[in-house]
Amino acid sequence: MMRHWVWVFGEIDGLRWVLEHDRMAFPEHAAGRISRMEPGDRAILYVTRGAFHNPTRDRAHLAGVTRVTSDPRQVDDALVIAGRDFTWTVGHEPEMLMDERHGPHVRPLVERLEMVRRPESWGSYFRASPIEISADDFDLLRNAVLNH
Repeated sequence: MMRHWVWVFGEIDGLRWVLEHDRMAFPEHAAGRISRMEPGDRAILYVTRGAFHNPTRDRAHLAGVTRVTSDPRQVDDALVIAGRDFTWTVGHEPEMLMDERHGPHVRPLVERLEMVRRPESWGSYFRASPIEISADDFDLLRNAVLNH
């Protein structure tokens, strides 16, 4: 059964690392969620408004769509990316990528997302990566990337 995910990037250097290495990295506390991730699953790349260190100018946006290519594995030595430790990785292959800072904004989509029960506080639904989402929510976000 294919699952659908949102991978959250609160730091642009994290997204750059993930795209350069064809691996997504997760912190130890995400182990329970990523244990359900399998090859063939798909993920939306979500960049927070603070990722570029100017949250008054930037807005949360989608950076692309990717496909998981390996089972999650724990690394022997923690990876340090943008000053944070990551102990789990999973391989991925991008399907669609947006130019940096040019993806569709998320705010116009939140009222149509099943995962967002309180649109007035929608940002709180996009905190801890990875976030498992429904196929319908994935399709909505993927189509936003495709049609941008």
